[in-house]
Amino acid sequence: MFELENAVADWRNRMTAAGVCTQADVAELEDHLREQVQRLGGAGLTAEEAFLVAARRLGDTASLTQEFRKVNARPMFMRLFWMIAGILVYLLVMSASAAVAQASVTIGVVAGLRGMALALVSMAVQTVSVMAGVLVLFLLSRAGAGAGRRGFFSCAAGKVVLVGVVTIASVVSGVFARIVLPALTARLLGPEGYGRMAASLAYARFAWPVLIPMVLAVILIALPRQTHNDGLCNV
Repeated sequence: MFELENAVADWRNRMTAAGVCTQADVAELEDHLREQVQRLGGAGLTAEEAFLVAARRLGDTASLTQEFRKVNARPMFMRLFWMIAGILVYLLVMSASAAVAQASVTIGVVAGLRGMALALVSMAVQTVSVMAGVLVLFLLSRAGAGAGRRGFFSCAAGKVVLVGVVTIASVVSGVFARIVLPALTARLLGPEGYGRMAASLAYARFAWPVLIPMVLAVILIALPRQTHNDGLCNV
């Protein structure tokens, strides 16, 4: 004897077993299926006939999962894209702040600073640079969200350009922070002076595990609160 709930449960299990539809997708499809069954039942069909016709109209499992695979692939790709973009942006902020900090050390050497003074200048400048970088990124994200999704960076080519620019900027700032500016500072200080400065800077960097949470806390407190969904970009 035909049992509608057993048939619906079996249909739901087949959809879930395909591994493509989310629970929300399956629930939405089931709602449509039940509405069709109820409508067809009211037209005079038996429960079994109504279920078979409704399931047929809705589509077989293979075709439905194929369609949902196409629909769900883009959000998954976009989440992966923004995860990678976030890592690249983090590297950009850190390498750019390191380059600015190293530039401040070079300027400090020219100004006559030595030892721990240079280390403190470097740490202070890098901390402020990280905060400024995060603030700039926040303002840019708000501006982009306010402009909507029709901008250049909303298309595939724009995303490629964005990733390319961030990657190149990260590499260039990293080269200046780790190679060019340290070499210039070493030439200005000499081996002994550069060694003392490097030792002082190494000790000063022990403060980073304390400074980073403090910096992030200050940024979170300082950022404007979103009281509405206006300007938010849903990926």
